[in-house]
Amino acid sequence: EEAQSVIVLDSGQDPIFSGCECRFRSALCVPVPDPEGNVVGLLYADDAGAGRFSYQDRNNLEDYAADLGQQLMEVDWDEKPPEPTPPPPPRPPREPLPKPLRIAAWLFAVACVWVVLGGAWIGLRSQQVEQPNGLPPVSAETEAMTVARSVLSMLQTDDFQLLRQRLTDSARSRSSTSDFSARLKKWLAKPERRDDLQRRQLLPKENGPTTSKVLVRSDGQEDWTWTFTYNGIVWQLERAEGGPPLTN
Repeated sequence: EEAQSVIVLDSGQDPIFSGCECRFRSALCVPVPDPEGNVVGLLYADDAGAGRFSYQDRNNLEDYAADLGQQLMEVDWDEKPPEPTPPPPPRPPREPLPKPLRIAAWLFAVACVWVVLGGAWIGLRSQQVEQPNGLPPVSAETEAMTVARSVLSMLQTDDFQLLRQRLTDSARSRSSTSDFSARLKKWLAKPERRDDLQRRQLLPKENGPTTSKVLVRSDGQEDWTWTFTYNGIVWQLERAEGGPPLTN
């Protein structure tokens, strides 16, 4: 209705979705505008995991939607499709083979099928033995990195209210929402800190089923360490050492 993009980082932590049994944790919806700004369509994606989309994803999708809207307006919707090509004339029926030749052809076809199936089975077995699965298993540890990326993204875009929802109950109890936002704004008031924040990269430090540590690194700068805990439902930030005062 407002022709604005919407991003949901975690419906389980967003008060808007309180009491709603959503089939998604992350979602992204971007309007497709025409050159005059009218909405002519929507681009939508969702995912069962939290923190799957970032604000950079939203910006990239908005650029794509603008180009798509321009291309849609350039299409000649009144253009008639080309006339279908008439089908070729039917072939005359072939004379049936003599019975001995039909039997020989049938036996040859059966032998070819067995050769193909045997080769495929041998190839499949060799792939299973020689080629390890290169995809990492989905685990609680990979979910911790996903939440860490969302924390960094919200910190870079000053989304402090939603960022506070990523903290554990004990970390949130140490300050009110207004104090939390004021503390981070004061820390980010120095331009060099904000520039350094945009260059920060995340690296796993320690992984465990209920506790994981993530390094927040920037070349030539001091490393930060974020400790996340798993409460059986979602990973949350318990302690931040170095950098902005997220849990102080």
